[in-house]
Amino acid sequence: MSEPLDDARLQRWFDGALPAAEAAEVARRVANDDAWREAHERLVTARELLRARVDAEVDDADFTSLWERIDAELPAPAPRPALSERLRAWWAAHWTPVLVSAAAAAAVAFFVVRAIGPGGEEGPTGNGQVAVQGVQNDGNKTVLISQPAEDDEGSTVIWLLDEEQDEGAAAPQGEDPI
Repeated sequence: MSEPLDDARLQRWFDGALPAAEAAEVARRVANDDAWREAHERLVTARELLRARVDAEVDDADFTSLWERIDAELPAPAPRPALSERLRAWWAAHWTPVLVSAAAAAAVAFFVVRAIGPGGEEGPTGNGQVAVQGVQNDGNKTVLISQPAEDDEGSTVIWLLDEEQDEGAAAPQGEDPI
């Protein structure tokens, strides 16, 4: 007695995707049923035709100088900066703000010591003591704002810049042209 053909199950069996119990049942049907055997033979023939075509295309493929062709299409790597450039960039990013702030504090100390001479007398400028109101650090620029401690004559702003600007170049808009 012929059992109805189940193409989907036969295809899964052919691909090796059935559990062992179902695979044994389909193998028994292929061995004992003409319709199942003919469907299996068609699958085998189709696989052989595809395999022959793929094998012929692989045999015809030219893999000589494959790496050279791939390498020619890749973009060239960006040149790596010299060690001195990398060190300078690291120093500017990590230590320049610290050093500029230290220089600002040293400038304040210098003006305080200079303003009050030995023995408690005022120095040649006659300004007296200086009180620091604030220190702002913006990247490579440090701004120290101070004023005389006893007089209310206004603030003194001391700019300490890491890089000098060309004398002929215009200052960016909104920035002091120091």
